Amino acid sequence: MPKGTKSASHSERRQKTHTVIYRLTPGEVAVLRKAAADTGRAGLNDWARAVALEAAGRPEMSRPVLVRIVGELGRIGVNINQIARHANTHRKVGLEEELKRNLHLMEDAMAQITDALG
Repeated sequence: MPKGTKSASHSERRQKTHTVIYRLTPGEVAVLRKAAADTGRAGLNDWARAVALEAAGRPEMSRPVLVRIVGELGRIGVNINQIARHANTHRKVGLEEELKRNLHLMEDAMAQITDALG
């Protein structure tokens, strides 16, 4: 397994009960392995699953990616809150309300991602 990657947890693997098998030529395997490695996926199966789900209209995001996104949203929220506080202190009417509205939208997005992570 490449450095910095982590396999699925036991509970995540247990939820995946179906197997899809298809045959490939050695050349096809080489092309797909390179494509998987270029995206930083843990392996060919993980990459193929994500590509298939994305093609079906359901993008697959790994737990570490979602956790990183929640962290980034949290940092953005702190910045928005600081700007809103500054706007309120200096009586920048209108700007404060817009910032608060965006902060609430961002917090809602964080809550939805956190719920999806379970």
